[in-house]
Amino acid sequence: MSQFREMMSQEEVAHEDAPEPMTATMSTKRPCQSRKRKWLGLKRGERGLNQFPDDTYAITDVSPIGQPLALEEALPKYRNAIGFCVRDILDITIKNWFGVCDDDKMKIWDKMKTRFQFPRNVPDDLVKEYTMKQCAVSFRNWRLEMDVKYAKTGMDPITKYWISKGQWAFSLEQRNDPNFLAQSEANSQLTKRNKYHHHLGTGGYQHQVPKWRQEEAVKKAVELPVLSEEVGERSANWIHAWKPKETETNVSFEDPMLDEAMKSIFAVAGMQQEGKFRPRRDRDILSVGLGNPEHPSRVRGISSKE
Repeated sequence: MSQFREMMSQEEVAHEDAPEPMTATMSTKRPCQSRKRKWLGLKRGERGLNQFPDDTYAITDVSPIGQPLALEEALPKYRNAIGFCVRDILDITIKNWFGVCDDDKMKIWDKMKTRFQFPRNVPDDLVKEYTMKQCAVSFRNWRLEMDVKYAKTGMDPITKYWISKGQWAFSLEQRNDPNFLAQSEANSQLTKRNKYHHHLGTGGYQHQVPKWRQEEAVKKAVELPVLSEEVGERSANWIHAWKPKETETNVSFEDPMLDEAMKSIFAVAGMQQEGKFRPRRDRDILSVGLGNPEHPSRVRGISSKE
C-alpha cells in the first residue's frame, strides 16, 4: 500500500510540474466536434466541463488591467483553466465569492501559474487581481447553473461534478433559506427587464469586435455603408452580435422585435446627426434606441473584460 501511495504521489508531482512553455498548441488537428460530443455524452447545445491544460503557455501580452491579450492560442485555455480551478478547488456550499478564503484564492492562482507564464515586466499582483475577478464570475455562473439546472429540476450534479452527497444536501438547504429565495426572486425580476439575450460564447465581444471592424473596413474600401459609422461602434457591436441578415447596402432581422429595435437605433442615430439628440453618459444611441437602461454592473456592446 505504501508503494502504491508513493507511486501516486510521484505521478501527481509530475503532473503539476510545468513543462516548457508553448507559443502554440502541440497538435494542429482538431477532433470532429460531433464525435467529441458523442464521446463525452453531450447533447446538442450542451457544454462540456472545463479542462485544465496539459501544456504550458507563455502569455506574451497583458493589458493595463491585467488581462491576458496574447498569444491568441493561449486565451481559450486560460478561460477554461479558470473554470476548472473554480470547480476543482472551491466548495459549492460557499454562498458567494466574498465567502472564499484567501487560502483558496492562492491555491487557484498557484495552480494557474503552473500552466501559464507571464511577461517578467508585468507585476504579478496585476494579473492575479484580474484573474480573481474572472474567477468570481465563473463561481457565480457555477452557482447559478447548480440552482437552475439541478436544484430546481431535481437532477443530481454529483455524477458530473466533484461534489459529495453531503455538500449537495447542504447546498439544497441553503437554497430553501428565505433570504436566498428573496434574493433569487429579486435577481429574476432584474433579468426579466432585459428583453435581449444574445450569446457570444466565453470570449464575448472581445474576440468578435476586431473581426467586425475588419469586415467594415472592407466595405468602406469599396464605398459601401459602414454600420459603425452610421450608429456608432457600441450600437453596431450590439447589432452584429445578433447576427442580422446583411447585404451590401442593408441590414435586417427576421425577428420582428429585433428588427424594430434596430430601426429605433437608426432613428436615434439620425436624430443625433440632425442635432436633435445629444448623448450623455449611459444615455446614448443604443440605450435610448432599445428603450431600457443599462444594468448597473454591465454595459452592452463592449467587452465586460475591458
